[in-house]
Amino acid sequence: GLGDDIQLMKAGIMEIADVFAVNKSDRDGAALLASELKMSQTVSSSDGFTPEVILTSALSGDGVDSLLDAIDRHYAHLEQSGLIEVTRKKRIQTQLNGALQGLFRNALAGIASEDLSQVNCQLEQCILDPYSAAETLWNLIIANGKGGK
Repeated sequence: GLGDDIQLMKAGIMEIADVFAVNKSDRDGAALLASELKMSQTVSSSDGFTPEVILTSALSGDGVDSLLDAIDRHYAHLEQSGLIEVTRKKRIQTQLNGALQGLFRNALAGIASEDLSQVNCQLEQCILDPYSAAETLWNLIIANGKGGK
């Protein structure tokens, strides 16, 4: 119903899904949910692709072939439009950023707590702005030899 519709929107599912699989199609409400998903897709994505809504049942296996076909169609669309390469590059960049953030968090954990407290105190008292505080912490990381492996 409307409550489910609002929850889907809140969760951001409508913006990120490439294919919708509504499982447990043998249960009450599955067809209604699939219908609501289809109706909520008033506009296709910017690349012209509208995610398909497929009813499936893991129990009986119904719809699994249709789901696989929908996934194949979407993948073919990504390849033909060149979006598969864009997606791969974004994923690689996201992984790199995550790795760098992890290294920085680990290096930051190696800074003496009194140094970190001093920088935080200066930041809270507006002696340092956030950018200067970050630079100070970065310099402490480098000085402590925590900037490398």
